[in-house]
Amino acid sequence: MWGRFRRQTIIAATIPLLAACGTDSKPLGVVGHITQSFGGAVADEPAAALVARDTLSAGGNAADAAVALYFALSATYPAAAGIGGGGVCVVYRAAVNENATIDFRARGTAAGAGFDVAPPGNVRGMAALHARFGRLPWPQLVQPGERLARFGNRISRALARAIAANAERLRRDERARALFFRPDGTPLREGDRLEQVELATVLGQLRFKGAGALHSGSLARRYADAARALGGRLSPQALRDWTPSLGKPVQFSLGDHTLNTAPSASAARLLQSLFAEGAYRNAPGDAKAAAIAMAALSVGGNAPGADGAAPDRSGTTGFAVTDRAGGVVACSLSMNGPFGTGRMLPGTGVFAVAAASDAVNDGASVAIVNNENTGNTFFAAAASGGPASAAALARVAGSVLLDGSPLAAALAQRRLASDPRSRTVYAEAGSVESAVAPLRGRGLRIVTGGPLGRVNAIHCPRGNVRDQETCRYGVDPRGFGHAVNAGQ
Repeated sequence: MWGRFRRQTIIAATIPLLAACGTDSKPLGVVGHITQSFGGAVADEPAAALVARDTLSAGGNAADAAVALYFALSATYPAAAGIGGGGVCVVYRAAVNENATIDFRARGTAAGAGFDVAPPGNVRGMAALHARFGRLPWPQLVQPGERLARFGNRISRALARAIAANAERLRRDERARALFFRPDGTPLREGDRLEQVELATVLGQLRFKGAGALHSGSLARRYADAARALGGRLSPQALRDWTPSLGKPVQFSLGDHTLNTAPSASAARLLQSLFAEGAYRNAPGDAKAAAIAMAALSVGGNAPGADGAAPDRSGTTGFAVTDRAGGVVACSLSMNGPFGTGRMLPGTGVFAVAAASDAVNDGASVAIVNNENTGNTFFAAAASGGPASAAALARVAGSVLLDGSPLAAALAQRRLASDPRSRTVYAEAGSVESAVAPLRGRGLRIVTGGPLGRVNAIHCPRGNVRDQETCRYGVDPRGFGHAVNAGQ
């Protein structure tokens, strides 16, 4: 009771301050409350990015917008952002100069016959993000996703491509087949309408009862029973006991600024090797991509081989949000495979996600670059696409922050990624010979293939608080996402 009263008091006290900062007559919580320079978002699915924009316009901060964006993604991009998955977010709040991480990656340890269903991490992860950093009411942030599921949405190109790429897996599950296929047996296509009534019911309970409903009570029992009906293992006790962890990011200097990234991730080791230890800066201009590949061979990590070829087989997505007060959130989400296991938990509209090892969860690639002295953030990005995502993030960050490339050009550059175990370097189709020549000279095997990772990024050359109008929002041309700059 006291916590609710305190939050309401803070919100009420903040309204006059916001009114003096470019708002119109619409109240807090209503789209149009703020009409100028209120940040923006980048995501792999357009409808979800627009939900984030509306949340910012309604007076929400970056955490609010990230939570609303996630629940929208759960309906519009279940290939990588379903309720059953997990992830990790890096957060920065300029007002109090606070950096933090929220880790809610899907893990499990049970053994025996059948398969382990991971406790769902995304919902409690978003609840932790909201409780610690948000300001708008929780129901308001869940509701857009619930509406998209209940009343239907037009399938985006991003989801249509994911359905087509995984059609055979989805076809084998009767519930997935009923949702994602036309009456003639062909997969739904871009522009087709998708209604998910069972998922909407689950989201409705989460909106009304809170995130805890998925971990104890009737909904939790239904979730655990559905896992057993598929032959999987997920005990009610495991659901009750699962909680996200709040911690600190891995930090190191990048010039005058600080790079913050998720702990226990191969991206952290690679970024530190490249930027803190100088491997990227010391490489010649035409050998930057090769420097990333060589650093990846040294620091280790998972192989990008199978994930390096289209279609992407990782079941991951990433997004970033920034607000007018200097708040930033960047998140990496995973279903441990496209559409999780490809099997839907009966009566929930949710895909079962198999528990993953620490090696699989090692792939989270997110970064926020800020200056704690000025409170400005200069770069925020989240990469997806499996093991190659760390190299993709490094390529974009280095090009923008150290080489001075425009964000759009950095996102379009060809990439290389390494498999430390086989001493193989994967190159995107169209990579020039000069980029891979230094690697051939070291006796490494070069394999040319499909896209290597997707990066969605925000770059503010002069800082997002100092000069928000110069910020650039970009999505990877290898995907079909959307960038919204709510300040323009």
